[in-house]
Amino acid sequence: MKKIFIYMIFFLSSSVIFYFVSTKLEESKLKNITYKNSTIYNFTYVKKNSQKIIVKGEKLIDNQKNVLIQNMKAYINDKNKNIKISSEKAIYDKKDLLNLENNVNITTNDMVLNTDYLTVNFNKDIAYNFTDNKIFSKNMTISGKNLFFDIKKDLLKLEKVKTIIKEEKID
Repeated sequence: MKKIFIYMIFFLSSSVIFYFVSTKLEESKLKNITYKNSTIYNFTYVKKNSQKIIVKGEKLIDNQKNVLIQNMKAYINDKNKNIKISSEKAIYDKKDLLNLENNVNITTNDMVLNTDYLTVNFNKDIAYNFTDNKIFSKNMTISGKNLFFDIKKDLLKLEKVKTIIKEEKID
């Protein structure tokens, strides 16, 4: 009986020692883990304040320096405006710069902007590019280069502008 009791004490003490050693090893291994990338598929992000903002995408990759979104669609619902933004690729650099690339479309209540590249600076409330742009409205098509848009002032500037005005049919 005494032998069994000694074996039991030995077994219990060795299990407690093993538990503490393995726990410390796991903690030291966890400290060595570094974060490199995180990926989210088919996501939806919703933010509500004075505006309602919904951002959807097929794939979001956060690699600490920036966030890459594939096939992004954003919806901004304001009191006076509804804006839809879409692009095949969006890169947010965490310094309040958003670069929209490939088939960029911005749709508001009364117009559609189509371009291949657009940078949005959230600190300065401006958007700009140095590429070709097309703006479509009900009766007009405007094409030009080097877009500059002051978001606060609602002021849009283009260079090398060509405007086509469509006549409305009167019955």
